[in-house]
Amino acid sequence: MLVVSAEVDPLRSDYERFATLVACAGGEVEVRRYDGVAHGFFTEVRTLRKARQAVADTAHFLRAHLLRGPVRADARLRWETYLDS
Repeated sequence: MLVVSAEVDPLRSDYERFATLVACAGGEVEVRRYDGVAHGFFTEVRTLRKARQAVADTAHFLRAHLLRGPVRADARLRWETYLDS
């Protein structure tokens, strides 16, 4: 499962807590937090570079996971934060 969150989002801690619970239950979870953007940024691909990056990252994640087969039993939580360069 991929969880995408924004730095400025009142629900961010809920998303990330959910991801932790899924990982603790043995699920494979990847969390990507995009710093410097607000809730709903994902739909702003025309105006935000990070939205375009999030959409591209999500597409890459889906391609990789839909083509690889069943989820591994030893799945772990992986956190990634994208900072402004």
